[in-house]
Amino acid sequence: MNVVKPIALFLLVSLSGCWINSNKSHNKIIEMEQQQAMEFIKRNENVIREVGGIKDVSPHLFRMRHREALPFMYVFSVYGVKTSTSAVVNVSRSSGNAQFTLACLGDFPPPQDAFQDRYECKH
Repeated sequence: MNVVKPIALFLLVSLSGCWINSNKSHNKIIEMEQQQAMEFIKRNENVIREVGGIKDVSPHLFRMRHREALPFMYVFSVYGVKTSTSAVVNVSRSSGNAQFTLACLGDFPPPQDAFQDRYECKH
């Protein structure tokens, strides 16, 4: 009986350490992807044209689906020479590497109800 508690405690500490390391790894991947997505925004002709030349891009948020480890969407604030806007960037990993596409640009008002996606692109 006395041996069971230390073994259980050891397993609990070991598993929590694995989770923490896994979480740190995912955070690094997200940071790297976010940087890549920002570079994508800075080079995107539609974004450049919309804001009249880019002065700065800053990350606003990212969205993740339930039970997925990495984001499917990044949202950025884009500050330009003539105007500022938000940019929604979708990310796909079907090829193994992150591939970015500009979903939409615009100002996103607060949602009318709690279940509405504030950053839903309307085409």
